[in-house]
Amino acid sequence: MSTSVSMRVPWHDGRWDGSVCQRPDENCHCIDYENILRQKDTGWELSVAGQHFEELRRLPPCSDESAGFLSSRPWRLVHRHPYSEIAKLAETHGHLEETAWTVDPYTAQAVPFRGRR
Repeated sequence: MSTSVSMRVPWHDGRWDGSVCQRPDENCHCIDYENILRQKDTGWELSVAGQHFEELRRLPPCSDESAGFLSSRPWRLVHRHPYSEIAKLAETHGHLEETAWTVDPYTAQAVPFRGRR
């Protein structure tokens, strides 16, 4: 019996190189992924288009959804679990604190999601 695991990553026009898209205003995944859409700042993203995540003082929301998983350069990520601030989930997720780490080259953080069948 084999088991397969899927990993979701948002589309990127720069081959997931750890940078902000060249045209973040045209990326349909920024709309399709709820966690990205909720935090998206298109004007700011256009002003830093093409810059590597490591060069930025703040990151686009796609960075928290594995958008930089093929980057040959390391970059720093600060993550806050999206469920930690939902009142109905306070008992199970409210204790989760903000976590920072360096994303090593060619690695990705897994993002749980419900796949379509």
